[in-house]
Amino acid sequence: MAVYVIPLFISALIMGGLAWYSTSLQGVPGVRAFRISLLVTSAWSLCYAVELLVPALGAKLTAANLAYIAIALLPITWLSTVMNYTGRGRQFARLCPWLLIVPSLTIGMVWTNPVHHWFIRQAALDANGAFVILQVQYGFWFWVHAIYTYLLLAVATAFLVGLMVRTPRRYVGQPVTLLLGMLIPVVWNVVYVTGLVPFRRLDLTPYLYSLSGLIFLVGLIYSRLFDILPVARDVVMDAMGDAVIVADYQDRVVDLNKTARQVFGWQADDELISRSIEDVFANWPTVIGLLRAEKPLPVEMVVKRGARQNYYQVSVSPLSDAHGFSLGRMLLLHNITDRKQMEEELRRLSVTDPLTDLGNRRKFFNALEGEFARAKRYHNTYSLIMLDLDHYKSINDRFSHMAGDEALK
Repeated sequence: MAVYVIPLFISALIMGGLAWYSTSLQGVPGVRAFRISLLVTSAWSLCYAVELLVPALGAKLTAANLAYIAIALLPITWLSTVMNYTGRGRQFARLCPWLLIVPSLTIGMVWTNPVHHWFIRQAALDANGAFVILQVQYGFWFWVHAIYTYLLLAVATAFLVGLMVRTPRRYVGQPVTLLLGMLIPVVWNVVYVTGLVPFRRLDLTPYLYSLSGLIFLVGLIYSRLFDILPVARDVVMDAMGDAVIVADYQDRVVDLNKTARQVFGWQADDELISRSIEDVFANWPTVIGLLRAEKPLPVEMVVKRGARQNYYQVSVSPLSDAHGFSLGRMLLLHNITDRKQMEEELRRLSVTDPLTDLGNRRKFFNALEGEFARAKRYHNTYSLIMLDLDHYKSINDRFSHMAGDEALK
């Protein structure tokens, strides 16, 4: 008996330990529901261990009923974890009261089963093996509960798969970890409940949650599960108006946002991921110089897209971990086209007469000083011709200054 019960206690201990560890991740979307899911699976394992240990039929049914409280709530907690993790927390909050209807009815059906037998039609002890187990025949409400459970878990799986598809490879380990830890016990449970396996004396689902716990532990340590959320990355990176390109410590592109793709006309991340960042900017020597500089200062670059010419200020920031080790660097491109156009307009206005749109006094003297300097440098002579308009004052006196302005134009 011990060989079957001890793994269940180990599974409960692993899940409980992970739930305790997750308390250090305060305020992270989805982590609270994740913690509850771990505690629920831990309770399931403990109740199943008690069910195997106690010999009497009534005691086994009581332990099974307690386990079904956890089993009924588990799909809700997993769905809450996934929806919060993928940025759908508000949607889940609105749906939660409705989603709890079937689990609540299931728990009620379990504890009132002796009256109607809708959940378990018949229960008996099976002593044919090495130990006595509870053998049951399910009623119709069990199948309602099972279909509802698998449906919610299928929705959670779809959300995680969708997140995996749009998550950069650097972060894809996080949703993969969550998906594997959630699905491995569920897949076995489907096989077990539907009778597709000949070995039916033991339900291995609670045992497999120990494997899920190890997967979650690896995810928390190595994939930084619930530390840097991919959905947060999507929202922050793609909402930025500046183009962002991230390179690793080997200067290979590992991430970029939507604005960067739009700036350069790149259709997909795969065109850039793993390429050298210097290869990407081979046509912009100023950026290459910035990347190679020991103390890089922002530079300007011009990107032509069709007939339009855009100006960007490019800066480089180093990326390092908490211990100061280099992780790579981030290239930030800030669009300064409007500023450049405004500067050009101000420069034009400063040397242009607003009435005639010709060069004004400042432009004349600047040009004159330049010609003086050139003539002196090359020992050349120069000539200055001045023209005047005769009788212009008579136009102002006779027809007004507005008419004189029109004549000048």
